Amino acid sequence: MPAVDVMAQLPPEILERINARLIARGFGSGCYRVIAEELAAEGVTLSLRTLQRYGRKFREEDEERKREIAVATAQSLAINAAAGKQPTAIATASNRILQHTLLKIQTDPDRDLDLGELNSLALALNRSARTDRLLDELAAKAAKAAGKAVDKVAKQHHLTPDTAAAVKKAVTASIRGAGKEAAADV
Repeated sequence: MPAVDVMAQLPPEILERINARLIARGFGSGCYRVIAEELAAEGVTLSLRTLQRYGRKFREEDEERKREIAVATAQSLAINAAAGKQPTAIATASNRILQHTLLKIQTDPDRDLDLGELNSLALALNRSARTDRLLDELAAKAAKAAGKAVDKVAKQHHLTPDTAAAVKKAVTASIRGAGKEAAADV
């Protein structure tokens, strides 16, 4: 007869309390006995060995989550550094991170697909794409307004048509292209 996973049969709220206690006590060797006693006082009976096995597995999962958070933090810092003042780059890079996360979830054979998590990621991906489109539209409007401002200044300062066209081209290109260039660098 296969072994019964006692921990899997516990209600989620009890598992959450156990997880919180394990983290709060730093997974120390003495913490398991204390947690087992606290649980027994609450009417939950677990053997010390079961709690230790669960704690070891949960600690590994917790460390993996921390590594993933560290990677996401590093990616976020790199995105912000590369983007400078280009919000389009941040939206594009965020979109890539969300796509990578979604692909990772879908291809992990050991992970059950959580429809709520997938839905949250899909919504975030959709918001990111809409933000990216909005930023592109704003960049186009800003480029158009900058072009008009260059034309006005060119007339006021009697610039040659070629010089005015070159300045206008440079300004509008920097507004439209800087976000995409920064996103490509990420």
